[in-house]
Amino acid sequence: MSVTKIESLEALEKLVKESSKVVVADFWATWCKPCELMNPEMETLAEDMKDDIEVVTIDVEALKDVALKYDIHGIPTLICFKNGKEKDRIAGYKPAAVVEGLIRSIIK
Repeated sequence: MSVTKIESLEALEKLVKESSKVVVADFWATWCKPCELMNPEMETLAEDMKDDIEVVTIDVEALKDVALKYDIHGIPTLICFKNGKEKDRIAGYKPAAVVEGLIRSIIK
């Protein structure tokens, strides 16, 4: 599986700190229709870019503390981390090409 489900704040922080790849954190909820549209696109990106990125999902309903810590005001929200720091974020549905362009600009 190319997308990993995050189960705790500690798990996300550990991954962000220790990963040598760009970590793309996808904040979503089961009731969110735009999130439903983005899920398969994120799966595809995760597989296509597996050498450069790690994609993780965070259910904001189950992990409200994580959503609060990362200042999530709307979903879907993607946060890209590199070398342990937030580099950029996208809020709202965006086509895969837009997300891929953002990620590629961070990888460089």
